[in-house]
Amino acid sequence: MNWFNIFNKKKDSLNEEIILGIVLREEKGEVMLIKKSQDKFQLIDKQSLFYSNAFENLPEDIDQVLSYFEKKGYHKINEVVYFLSGFFFNERGELKDLFFNKLKEINEKLEFESMGYIEIAQVFIYQKEKENGLPLSAIFIEIEKTQFRFILKKAGKKLFERVQSKTDNFLVDVCEIIYDIKEYYPLPIRIIIFDGDNLAKEKESLSNYLYKEECFIHIPRIEILTLDIIEKYLIDCLQSELIAKFFRKKVVQEEKKSEIFGFLIDQDIKEIKRDLLSQKNYQNKENSLLQTKNNLIKEFLSQANKRIILFVKKSLGLVFFFQNSRKRFLFFFLLLILGFLILINEFFFHRIVIRVILPKENLKKEITINETEGKLMSDQIEKLIEKKIVNTGKKEIGEKAQGEVEIYNYTFERKTLSPGTVLTVRGVDYFLKDQVMIASASYIGNQIGNPIQPGKNKGLVIASIIGEEGNQPEATVFLLKNFSQNELFAKSSQSISGGYKKEVTIFSQSDKEKLREQVIEEGKKNFEEKEKTNFILIRPLTEVKLIDENYSKEVGDEAKETILRAKINITRYFLDRNQIKEIFVKEVQKDIPSNYHVEEKSITSSFRKVEEDDGLKTFYFFIEARMMKKIDKEKLKKEIIFIKKDRLKEVLLKNQVTNYQIIKEENLIPIFYNYFPSFSKNIEVIID
Repeated sequence: MNWFNIFNKKKDSLNEEIILGIVLREEKGEVMLIKKSQDKFQLIDKQSLFYSNAFENLPEDIDQVLSYFEKKGYHKINEVVYFLSGFFFNERGELKDLFFNKLKEINEKLEFESMGYIEIAQVFIYQKEKENGLPLSAIFIEIEKTQFRFILKKAGKKLFERVQSKTDNFLVDVCEIIYDIKEYYPLPIRIIIFDGDNLAKEKESLSNYLYKEECFIHIPRIEILTLDIIEKYLIDCLQSELIAKFFRKKVVQEEKKSEIFGFLIDQDIKEIKRDLLSQKNYQNKENSLLQTKNNLIKEFLSQANKRIILFVKKSLGLVFFFQNSRKRFLFFFLLLILGFLILINEFFFHRIVIRVILPKENLKKEITINETEGKLMSDQIEKLIEKKIVNTGKKEIGEKAQGEVEIYNYTFERKTLSPGTVLTVRGVDYFLKDQVMIASASYIGNQIGNPIQPGKNKGLVIASIIGEEGNQPEATVFLLKNFSQNELFAKSSQSISGGYKKEVTIFSQSDKEKLREQVIEEGKKNFEEKEKTNFILIRPLTEVKLIDENYSKEVGDEAKETILRAKINITRYFLDRNQIKEIFVKEVQKDIPSNYHVEEKSITSSFRKVEEDDGLKTFYFFIEARMMKKIDKEKLKKEIIFIKKDRLKEVLLKNQVTNYQIIKEENLIPIFYNYFPSFSKNIEVIID
């Protein structure tokens, strides 16, 4: 069976399918209508999905959204695919049984034909690498309401992953992971956060944090992946060549039959079961061999321990009976050798590393620093930037109608009409183009009815407006402004024509202002991202100027688009990071109780605002520090020298240790496994 052609089912005459994409996140979801036409996928509609009772009424909530789509004319859904956030998967990357059963319930109640389910983070990382053209080295943080997932990738390979609950301070949560793994993994300077509605606050806190130099080679660059980009990635992943890479399947056993949720790739169910069974048997065999080996080692050590004890007992019992000096010497020599071996073991080889967890409290404080305390520095950057905009201005262009009229004079005096004299007909004004002289009227002898012969002359007129409204047919009568019709009037000797108009797109003043703003924002964004390693960028003070603006079009020119080439000058302002860090440490020390201490790496800060009064700038920072109970390591090490492990908790409680973990232990003599080393130098205490 060719699983890559799974979409090639019987279609209608238009060769199109409607696929329902259901995006599920912890807090809310989204339902998308996706049209598939000739192996191309297009989003045609979407609707937010709100959970009425957590995930309990999920089928009913989805059905309500489907009703919305039906009202818009979408009645037939061919298939459904589920896009799931990391909240729905366990630590092993498997879909949690609770949600798997819920998806199955949705399919049954709404009679869906399911394509399968897919993890959003996998799609995003793959598409990001595809855009990059090379395997990514970055930290990915998938943020949800109550938890976040921290993924470290180096050269496309996943080195570390942890799911952690969110507290009130997201920055502290992330830094806790960073400081845990910085000694074991090289940390890339690119951090990408995604799958949240508004992540600007998280980005700002991560950008402004004063990281220790051993964490990152340079200041990390924080990027936000917006929901619309993720939505595009999810639709793109439906292309057939990506199905085999991402889509998941899971088998649900029900009595004597098997049900597949999703679909299988390149093999049938029996083959997969057979492979899994073979793999499981091989794994069990390896585990059995390893267990046997461990049991043999334990048995050997146990027997050696028994023989040593038996030898000592016999020797102690026989020392009083052996009168032979040679045997006494041999006994004490062996006893000396045993003591020497124990001493060598305790001094060199018996080692233990213990991690102790002490009570902690958070200290929050707002700190103000003025220019006299923190020296404000600046630099200037100039660069040529080119930006293009699609013009939105509109203008009507065209020609004015014009033609010849004959003007009649019924007065008994000659009239001279100057250029620009107004003639009117049907609400449209026309102007004489040249001066026209008209003879006076005269009487006609023996004329019945109208004995007056008017004077007349011809003149050219042009309409006052552009467009077809100015066109007039032949013999149209025009009235002259400031004259009655009984005195003067005009009549077109031929049609007045040539008037037309049309609307065109032009480069408007608003387009110009918008283009300038875009150039300024792009330049500001690009240069702000290139922060200096040992300095804090004060963004509100950044000044941007445009120099030598060159537009490809002038305002009012007809054009679909306009290009601006300009030199941008940016003045950036910085505070010295090390100097500010020293101020933070001093301020925190003022509020720490005597029985607590704060490590410098636990102090986090975020820049809030800057104010200026009488030319003096004041910078506002918000800092948080984790205070830890003080403990005397050397005293604690002396108290646990050669004590039994079952007494450790009792000793630690006296020293206000809330929890502990033995993370490493070395010992060559089995009888001392239940004891701590006899020398404090071999005990390492790590405070967490």
